[in-house]
Amino acid sequence: IDYELFRDLLGVEADSKDYQITDMKLPFAGDIVRTTSVRRLNRLYFAYTDLSPEVQQAYKDLIPYFGGVEDLLQKSEEFLFYPECHNIMDVARYRLEHNIEF
Repeated sequence: IDYELFRDLLGVEADSKDYQITDMKLPFAGDIVRTTSVRRLNRLYFAYTDLSPEVQQAYKDLIPYFGGVEDLLQKSEEFLFYPECHNIMDVARYRLEHNIEF
């Protein structure tokens, strides 16, 4: 969110406490409350955009296991995604086919 545009459109400074968030369409909406600052919204947005496309796609499934988008970002390098695998047996077959040492 651009701070100047925010001020021009809403008539309040982005750092003020004179606004509340009442509606949003964001994948990380669970990390946001009415009083979340614009600065925090920007941090959350950039944390989300820093996630790999695979993690973004699986976000709703993964987020219950983490404290929020920032926590997920810290752990996202540890995730392994297996294309076309729907269960653990598919993962085992994939690993056997692609890594004979496994």
